Amino acid sequence: MGAAMGQLPHCHCNRPTDCASDKCKQISSEWSVVMQGLDQDEEKSKYEFPAFPMTDTKDGAPILSTPRNKAVLEDGATYEGDWNSGWKGDMHRHGEGTLTLPDGAKYVGQFLKDAKDGHGVYYYPSGSTYSGQWSCDLQNGQGEERWLDGSFFRGSFKNGEKQGAGTFTWANDCWYEGEFDQNDMHGEGVYHWNDGRGYLGQWVRNAMALHGTMWWSDGRRYEGRFRDGRKHGHGTMMWPDGHYYSGEWSEGKQHGVGIACSSLGLKRESLWVEGNFVEWGAEVGNDGALGAEDSTRHPLFDRLKPESAQTQRPT
Repeated sequence: MGAAMGQLPHCHCNRPTDCASDKCKQISSEWSVVMQGLDQDEEKSKYEFPAFPMTDTKDGAPILSTPRNKAVLEDGATYEGDWNSGWKGDMHRHGEGTLTLPDGAKYVGQFLKDAKDGHGVYYYPSGSTYSGQWSCDLQNGQGEERWLDGSFFRGSFKNGEKQGAGTFTWANDCWYEGEFDQNDMHGEGVYHWNDGRGYLGQWVRNAMALHGTMWWSDGRRYEGRFRDGRKHGHGTMMWPDGHYYSGEWSEGKQHGVGIACSSLGLKRESLWVEGNFVEWGAEVGNDGALGAEDSTRHPLFDRLKPESAQTQRPT
């Protein structure tokens, strides 16, 4: 493994490890500060999202009889509103009307040949509502859904599902604005937690995935790869005092090799396993060149690519 865990094969100024120069003491103190922050980021490695409130089923009801303006429909549903007579003499709900179902659900709005079509408001038995565009008996176009707990969605619908651009706000004041696919957060979007955290980037089925940027209320910031809601792959974590880690992550924790940079701009290779620091590698100059290397340098450091070694502090 090379040098013992957390120990340097050389002092910070590349003299024997018992060096006591003022410069070396200053640099050693600086790296101690870096280590106090690097490995305590991920107490909770996965970010759970509030569940979407359930949408009630919207069942239609064919005509049982065809009286004047008001009709009793199959299963006890009722309709009151405009009608249109077909060429065979059959009657269709057509125009403005109110459809009330036996379970207490009610639709008030426009109809086209018995189907909800145009603009209308649907009142679910649970107390939730949808107000917006309809086509072929399904939510299609722009609309708004609201739930009794205070959650609401505004955006685009297709064939009864959230599809395209929209904003979902939960009762606990978390909110998401971005792309939806079949009711899921999917595509590009931004999520704001109620504790000041935020994420801007790509989503795959309600999870942060592929690439994005996450920030915290205390000034921390991460930019890089995600998988299933966690940091995974290559990424850079920055702290408000200026130090950062740029390298490999797995399941939300530093895992592999990376460059650690202090608030004074000192850079050094570092090796991590499941969020735990293992050992330091060589120093890295601002030009990306490596400093003096010890013969016990861990071979995994060879995985650091030149462009990784040249990483400057992200802005």
